[in-house]
Amino acid sequence: MSFKKYEDGCPGCLPVVLDLKTGQPLPEVHPLMAAVLEVWKEATRDEKVAFHNFTCNNSRHPADIAIMQELAKKMALAADKVQAH
Repeated sequence: MSFKKYEDGCPGCLPVVLDLKTGQPLPEVHPLMAAVLEVWKEATRDEKVAFHNFTCNNSRHPADIAIMQELAKKMALAADKVQAH
């Protein structure tokens, strides 16, 4: 596991959705978490690297921010679909 750069297969490099009541990560089987992980599974390597740079390394590079904004939109749409049901 590396905090400096993104690595495929690193569990610490995955997105997490927190339960707002407990502050704990939702389990992977939770519908909301599963929807986010499905978006992650389809994400490009550039998206995953930008996610890691932004969240783990606090990058504010314009390219990372632009990619993160698009990835966050995809995750939000997936979450909205789950919550609508």
